Amino acid sequence: MDALEIELSERIGEDPMLAKATEEAIKEIYQVSGEVPDPKWLLDKTEEFCQEAAMHNALRRCIKILDGADKELTKHAIPKLMDEALGICFDSFIGHNYFRDWEARWEEMHRESARYPFDIAYLNKITKGGIYQKTLTCLMAASGIGKSIVMCHMAASHLAMGFNVMYVSCEMSEFRLAERIDMNLLDLSDQDIAGLSKEDYKARLDRAHKRMKGTGQLYFKEYPTSGVGVAHIRALLNEAKRKAGFVPDVLYVDYLNIMKSTRIKDRSNTYAYVKDIAEELRGLSVEFNIPIITATQVNRGGYDNSDIDMSNTSESMGLVHTLDLFLALIQTEELANQNQILVKQLKNRYRDENQDRKFVVGMDKSRMRLYDVEASAQKGLSQMDGASQKSSDRLPVRGRLPKKDFSTFS
Repeated sequence: MDALEIELSERIGEDPMLAKATEEAIKEIYQVSGEVPDPKWLLDKTEEFCQEAAMHNALRRCIKILDGADKELTKHAIPKLMDEALGICFDSFIGHNYFRDWEARWEEMHRESARYPFDIAYLNKITKGGIYQKTLTCLMAASGIGKSIVMCHMAASHLAMGFNVMYVSCEMSEFRLAERIDMNLLDLSDQDIAGLSKEDYKARLDRAHKRMKGTGQLYFKEYPTSGVGVAHIRALLNEAKRKAGFVPDVLYVDYLNIMKSTRIKDRSNTYAYVKDIAEELRGLSVEFNIPIITATQVNRGGYDNSDIDMSNTSESMGLVHTLDLFLALIQTEELANQNQILVKQLKNRYRDENQDRKFVVGMDKSRMRLYDVEASAQKGLSQMDGASQKSSDRLPVRGRLPKKDFSTFS
């Protein structure tokens, strides 16, 4: 009621008859609905009023100073007056105090709801139990390797765990994406799904829904290639909350390089352009307190490379600087024959990426699904990582150079 009265009074203006009628109508609605006033809204509105009043008063005094009408202050005081006006804020929180706020920090470290786990053992291992809120994860692979398959599997697994999932696509239709989730959750190939009757399809979908751990929902939204930026996604999330009461726990964006920047128009400088998109996405994750998972392509040098690294990132190395978790997906002919992909950690803010830098994951493309492989499939990779570690251990310690041997010289 308070919100309506204030907002409408600003629009009605000087019409007393209309103002009185509006006030009576609002009171009648309020008595019927029994709505509880929102103190946060009132506080925010009061803060906004105080900020505008402080700025107005500061500007008036600055004008008096410049006109010479103020006998107390000189023009050198103007910057301080403006700073004080701009600094009006009701929020007294200035940040996390390391010693005083230890309990909140401990609870955050042990709060299960702060993590969004995977259903793949090694992905949980390298993230210490799952990705966090306010993070940006990116998958990199050559075209056709299976970035979208991996993202669809992750989305399906998060849905099965009871999380709310929003999947934004810039290249694949909503129905095609939903069909991939069908293949994953219903454990059927696309041909098997096409052969189901309407009743059988609905029955299988209901059974899959009952197996879920919670009441999670999954929404798909398709945008034209290069036609969506972070501003569009922000509007989508706000609309989903307002119209459907849907608040996503995890957001998937497929994929970063074919989005558009909402701040930079010049696409010729791909380093700045892609970096800006990544920064905007990460800012969105902080704003809505959710993890975001996206993807990127490799450059030309990474297409036939069996060991992708950061230098194979397409268009912009600025992308790498913004990410919390950066994984490369690699598939050689031998791995393809074994229905496996190699996952390599390129950047990891959860733990040391040199631990389990490479690991193998099974991929069933006929059902758009990933799965854990036997431990024996990881042995060679672990030994290779160990060998490289032993090699580095043999490097001389600073200040103790190895002795030179000149015995072979004549």
